[in-house]
Amino acid sequence: MPRAIEPTPPPWLDRGHLVLTGAALAQRGIRLPLLGPGQALVLEVERQPAAD
Repeated sequence: MPRAIEPTPPPWLDRGHLVLTGAALAQRGIRLPLLGPGQALVLEVERQPAAD
């Protein structure tokens, strides 16, 4: 995990995953951790089938 410079990372980062609707992601986005210089965070976004 990259070195963050904030005392408390976003809760979803510790869980290792986050599930949002496309609308929520587009309207609100997600809080990313504030990273130190030279650090990077790569996110993978997957489409999941809608629940009936």
